[in-house]
Amino acid sequence: MLGPILGLALLPLGFGDSVGYSFQLLEVRPVLSRVSGCKMAPLVLGLFVVVVPRLFGADATANAFGADVTTVYFVPFEVQTYVPITRDTIVSQAWEQWTISSKSQTAELVALLTHGVSAEYDQDNVRGLVVAGNRQFLIDANGVVSINGRSIQIDKAMLIKFRDSLAAEQRRVLKKNED
Repeated sequence: MLGPILGLALLPLGFGDSVGYSFQLLEVRPVLSRVSGCKMAPLVLGLFVVVVPRLFGADATANAFGADVTTVYFVPFEVQTYVPITRDTIVSQAWEQWTISSKSQTAELVALLTHGVSAEYDQDNVRGLVVAGNRQFLIDANGVVSINGRSIQIDKAMLIKFRDSLAAEQRRVLKKNED
């Protein structure tokens, strides 16, 4: 009896600006037992079994953002504060925390945060921090998103509609800081 036949595949992880690569070892012997006489079977089957699901499957979006969970810290847009909320204080000042493990919801949120017209971002009036893998998006009270030095005006109503579409277990009300 033959031992396991292993194939090594170099897999692309992600797309756009966040492409990375991963080597993965896979066993192809059980599949090869059904394919007789094909010298290219390990390569073809390795590509089909590993690469195709990665490129088009459910985990392609998560790999693009580098994580399986997206976390959002949020203060409602209409809240006025006496002390500025900044990049450094948004987590401790947040009124809500959203936890998003759905890859499609993460993709929807990131698309919402990255499409709009250029606008001026107010760094002393932060209302949201989105952490999607290795990417961070800051949102000010006017709905301007800051990412990688760019500022984009988004539709605040669409962000609220997205928040309201989350399941109850995905949204947690945090204890408000009463300072």
